[in-house]
Amino acid sequence: MKYIIKWFMDLRIAFKVVICYILMLLVFLVMGIICYCQLNNITTGKVRQMSIDTAKSVSNNLDFMINTLNNQTIIIMSSQTVQNALTEGNNSNSYMYQKQVSAYLADSMNFNEMISSIYIFDKYGDEYYVDSSSFKNISLDSIKESPWYGQLTKLNGQYLLNINGGGTYPHTGGNDVSLVRVVNNIDTQQPIGYIIVNVSASYINRSILQGNNSYNMKVFLSDENNKDIVNDGNEYTKSIINSKENNGSAVIRKISGNDFIISTFSNDLNWKISCFTPFNELRSETDTYSVFILAFVFINILLLIMTFVFVSLLISNPIHKLAFSMKSFNNGELKQISLRTGNDEIGLLKDVYNKMVRQIDMLIENIIKDEAIKRKKELEVLQTQIKPHFLYNSFNAISSLALSGDSTQVYNLITALGTFYKSFLNSGNEEITIEKELEIIDNYLIIQKFRYGEKFIVYKEIDPKTFPYKMPRLTLQPLVENSINHGIRAKKGQGILTIKAIRDEDAVRIIIKDNGIGMDEHKIAEIKNGKAGGIGLGATIERLNLYYNTTGVLNIESTIGEGTAITITIPISEDD
Repeated sequence: MKYIIKWFMDLRIAFKVVICYILMLLVFLVMGIICYCQLNNITTGKVRQMSIDTAKSVSNNLDFMINTLNNQTIIIMSSQTVQNALTEGNNSNSYMYQKQVSAYLADSMNFNEMISSIYIFDKYGDEYYVDSSSFKNISLDSIKESPWYGQLTKLNGQYLLNINGGGTYPHTGGNDVSLVRVVNNIDTQQPIGYIIVNVSASYINRSILQGNNSYNMKVFLSDENNKDIVNDGNEYTKSIINSKENNGSAVIRKISGNDFIISTFSNDLNWKISCFTPFNELRSETDTYSVFILAFVFINILLLIMTFVFVSLLISNPIHKLAFSMKSFNNGELKQISLRTGNDEIGLLKDVYNKMVRQIDMLIENIIKDEAIKRKKELEVLQTQIKPHFLYNSFNAISSLALSGDSTQVYNLITALGTFYKSFLNSGNEEITIEKELEIIDNYLIIQKFRYGEKFIVYKEIDPKTFPYKMPRLTLQPLVENSINHGIRAKKGQGILTIKAIRDEDAVRIIIKDNGIGMDEHKIAEIKNGKAGGIGLGATIERLNLYYNTTGVLNIESTIGEGTAITITIPISEDD
């Protein structure tokens, strides 16, 4: 297999395209044949399952209807009007209760369209009813003489379902599903009457198929005793319903010359639900899909044959020319490609390659410029630190101390001055530890204290954990000098210079803060842009940005009359 893959990968793109199209053609042919052969089986299986699911859905709708009917009968027999009529209706005020109960039952039927009639009897045989079709000759005696009366009394108020009142009234026209139950007194829970609520079979037939009759499906319903509830009267259909072979499944049967898918399902009441779906209508849809699939496969075959040559040439020729032009890159020559292309992927590839060459040239040029600027800024920083007037003032201070005979102070000043100048005149490493950088600041402050005396005092908050980390050499001196010369010296009274070194989770922060005259936001912006603040401070900002390859390493915060705080944030890497 690996040899075949290698052989394929080594082919020219045009041949690869041809082979791919041939394989796609074969795949389409095989898929079309498989789809055509399997469509009928798949459709039949889905239709069988749909028929079973429909039977289950019908069963669920029927259960929901019966539960709703049960809840409605509970509401009716629990109403105070019905309770009073059944308890006190045998007295002289029975006519009043007749009117009240009849009105209440009429309202209940208007509220529930499923109910076709309601009959209520008290213990004395008084009858309260409302019927939307025709009066049914039901009496208390006919209820007590029914074979199911003993079962009803044992249910202690629970409902009992039967057909046409369980034989309590003659069957005329369509069937009714009757819900019968004993009415108990709400307070004493003693029997005070009986209620029969009827639902017509025609309503049941309409309701249970709601949303499930897209294929002219018919539903046949019979109770646990195989008595018809919903049936078209076809004896052949009835014989199929009564058969046992298709219970809980779906089979295809021929009825009157037509094929039907018949599914049966029994619900919790042991009622048998049979759904008949015309298979011919489903088969017509299957034939339509089959024709569509065959037409689709045939059209795709034609399109594949017509386009594979055109596409292979359209793709392979520009790629070949592009690859030939890009060979110069292997020889180290960064040349842009001159090839006529459109705005397609080949053109995009050419444009991206040419843009890459231009960016590489620009990047190399920028790197050279950045290195030159970096070295220039470093030189500017060093040059600004070697100021003649600073050295002159230092020697004047030494002379004064020598004349006064204070040889110890002369020695200390000369030592500090020598150490300070040695630190930036030395051409050693570009970066040093924060500990060494702070030592340079200490020597610088010794010299400045000799010059300015008690003009300023120095506070330090140094975390020893920051000592091992490195930073560019001679970074802090221009910042300290700026704080003294531009902040504290112009301030009336004594100034305070604070130096902090703080170790955070992912950075080291060094803060140079003074309580000098401060500056406004405009002045800060000029310093950051290198337009003010002296060469030393501006060069230090640009040097840090170049060194850490990012902006925002040095931040300035200042308020006029309150002072200035300069913060350097040194990122900590995993190698530190």
